[in-house]
Amino acid sequence: MSGFFGIFRPQGGPVDLEAFEQMKTAMQRNGFDGMESHVEDKIAMGHLMLRVSPESKYDKQPLKSSCGNYMLVGHFRLDYRDELGDKLGLTQSELELTPDSQLAMLAHQKWKEKCVHHLEGDWAFVVFNFVLNQVFLARDRSGVSSLFFIKKKGVFYFASDSRYILLVRRISFEIDEEKLIQMSSLSYQPSKRKTLLIGLNYLQSAEQLIVDEQLRFSFLLYNQFKILENNRYKHKEDYVSQLNHIYSIAIKSRLNDLGPIGIFLSGGKDSSSVAYFSVKELECKAKELFSFTSVPHFKIDSQSAGKKITDETSFVKDFTSAHKNINVSLLSFPSFQLSELFKKRDLYEPYNPIVTKNTFWLNGIIDEAQKIGIRTLLVGQLGNETITYNGFYYYFDLLIRLKFFTLLCEFRREYKFSNKGLGRIILQQLLIPTAQYLKLYYSALKHPRLTNFSMFTNLKPKDFSKKLALIRKEILFIQSFFISITKKRENQLSRNVDNYGNIWYLISNHQNVQVTDPTSDSRLIDFLLSIPQNLFFHNGVHKNLFRSLMDERLPKSILWNNSYQYQSFDFAYRLSQDKNFSFFLMSLLSKSSRNDFFDSAYFLELYKKIVDSPAAHLDDYMIFELLRGFSLNCFCDFNLKS
Repeated sequence: MSGFFGIFRPQGGPVDLEAFEQMKTAMQRNGFDGMESHVEDKIAMGHLMLRVSPESKYDKQPLKSSCGNYMLVGHFRLDYRDELGDKLGLTQSELELTPDSQLAMLAHQKWKEKCVHHLEGDWAFVVFNFVLNQVFLARDRSGVSSLFFIKKKGVFYFASDSRYILLVRRISFEIDEEKLIQMSSLSYQPSKRKTLLIGLNYLQSAEQLIVDEQLRFSFLLYNQFKILENNRYKHKEDYVSQLNHIYSIAIKSRLNDLGPIGIFLSGGKDSSSVAYFSVKELECKAKELFSFTSVPHFKIDSQSAGKKITDETSFVKDFTSAHKNINVSLLSFPSFQLSELFKKRDLYEPYNPIVTKNTFWLNGIIDEAQKIGIRTLLVGQLGNETITYNGFYYYFDLLIRLKFFTLLCEFRREYKFSNKGLGRIILQQLLIPTAQYLKLYYSALKHPRLTNFSMFTNLKPKDFSKKLALIRKEILFIQSFFISITKKRENQLSRNVDNYGNIWYLISNHQNVQVTDPTSDSRLIDFLLSIPQNLFFHNGVHKNLFRSLMDERLPKSILWNNSYQYQSFDFAYRLSQDKNFSFFLMSLLSKSSRNDFFDSAYFLELYKKIVDSPAAHLDDYMIFELLRGFSLNCFCDFNLKS
């Protein structure tokens, strides 16, 4: 993805050129298509270009409006360009010569702050208003994007990647200890706008911000996702047909890269469905789809340690063997070194510095894609919230919300249109989901790492309020049991849209590729929130709507597989063989550091348990805890010394 940054000094005088050059230096990297900047009184903006779409060759940012009142910088991958062009009065020939940034500028000139309602896709941008002496920041509803900002001593700094701001030497940063403790918990959910550094914030998805000449902030959320169920058809086939139309267009709009296109392909339903529609579209263009799959390096008994482990390799082969224009890469990454991930500067990103079991192959796949010139990579990250949503607790939701009449109507409908007896329907649709829901909460409350303090050694009495804050969070978790499934789905969707958008942008921008997710398309989400929720768990079949859509399109091994697939299930074995990481771990934890939050002995004990018996930790929380805690340790160690 393209990147951008800037400095706003509303009181006038020359902008801090030293800070601007430091941000520019942090941003300048090989693999992009050039850096441009614009500096004048009160405002300075910079842009690092990655040209992907046919129209992007005409893009030049920072961009000044034709009226001279606005200056824009941002990163864009706009969907439904034809519709937007019609609204703006552009002919087709004009549209073909108009980059996304120019469309965003024209939209802002026409609709001002309401332009966000007309821009769809992956984007974030900043507009400086010369007349009002203010900046306007905005981020998309559900795409791959990010935008960070901080206010210090009468100056406003912003950037698409927080790492550009971190290298401004005149800004001193302090670690937010409360958030640090929160992030150490395995049940951590990102808090609104905050990063691990006090004062450094990010713009949420579907949010806009106006910063006036007094550096006062005005936030506004727009177009929040809501479950409405106001889209009713007579037959289920009509829903499937409409879903097919919307989903295929969402994928098609992301295939306009003139170069080769790749996909993170697992053996799951989401990425396989994205791959299916992509292959069909690229077949018409006589192009290949390059698929990349992480496969285990160590061959492990599938029933090892009593845990059923599903290798995705067979599912991927089942799918790819049916298509001629797909170029398959099954990557085991035999030279993987975990220590190299912790040495990379990426780790010091304050939004999410956590290294996970999947980090090594995510980076590895992007490296492999770059070797063959791929700049666009598709993912299906949000699929579980959208296209393959389960809907398993729909009837239980009606029960706890006391909607007995609706519940009775649903049972009557199910009894009428299925061959099942009433007792079986009640068992499948209500009793089993209710039992699983209660089991889920009971397991979560028993989990020893729901609220985690074990990795900390320096919780002083004055920090007790922070401990209470975490306890309150646990209480809220218990209270959430009584929140309707509908509301939970809305909240979970909003959190994941925001989190995935930030994470994927930070990964892709730092490795100079464009990552985009068709399952996060805003029109697709709106449609799936507008239809009856029982369609997702129809006639006792999980993911029923998706399975109806992809029947005869995906192999049955994928379509009807209900077991969870561990993409890095051999990670404990990799860890036990990685002597470099062992040395790196011992070295770092033995150092006398100004960071005295973490218990070195605890981490060493955790590491020893995993490497001494890797078969017992194929998918164990201890691995997540080790990586999470060690990542935060490295982050603190670096930032406290900087």
